[in-house]
Amino acid sequence: DKADDEAELDARTFGNLIHDALYEFGKSEYKDSSNAEQIESFLVQQVQLIADASYGPNPPTAVSIQIEQAVQRLRNFAAKQAARAAEGWQIRYVEVGIDYDSQVLVGPVGNQLHLIGRIDRIDFHPHRKCWAIWDYKTSDNAKHPVSVHFSKLEGWKDLQLPLYLKVAAKLGITGDISLGYVSIPKQSADLGFYLADFSADQVLA
Repeated sequence: DKADDEAELDARTFGNLIHDALYEFGKSEYKDSSNAEQIESFLVQQVQLIADASYGPNPPTAVSIQIEQAVQRLRNFAAKQAARAAEGWQIRYVEVGIDYDSQVLVGPVGNQLHLIGRIDRIDFHPHRKCWAIWDYKTSDNAKHPVSVHFSKLEGWKDLQLPLYLKVAAKLGITGDISLGYVSIPKQSADLGFYLADFSADQVLA
């Protein structure tokens, strides 16, 4: 069928395929493994299971190609994740957040808004006693979190990561907390954990 052959996943659906596999990984017994092959095997299996459940055993050709692209990105991710675990970082939370009923308010008094949000992943380093909040990014090109959030000409353009600190506080996470993106782009060389340094010398200078 020509329509089936031309069908493909949009960027959001493709990203969800990767996100869903990473969510399962973050709940699994392998989440703190420093064995790249073990992590890779689990993630590949999860992508296939999710894809089979969503698109059946014989998806359109374009979708099959995209599924393989998702697999390749996660293969590349496995090595970076293993290295991070070897440094002592542990995945503590995945897909956690707050809703309207949490009564977390932002903005000036009298014109406040209810904050709702969900964090992709929160890591903890037990020896350093510090936290790291991560947002998974699956766009084709890697983006640095500081440039996404702040411009010296325009000022603040996005408040997603800073507002995650309020979400984390509601979850009882305070203290030494870093923020950033886990970028999983098309080019494997650009895949990595990108910290957002919103300190005055980098952002406000």
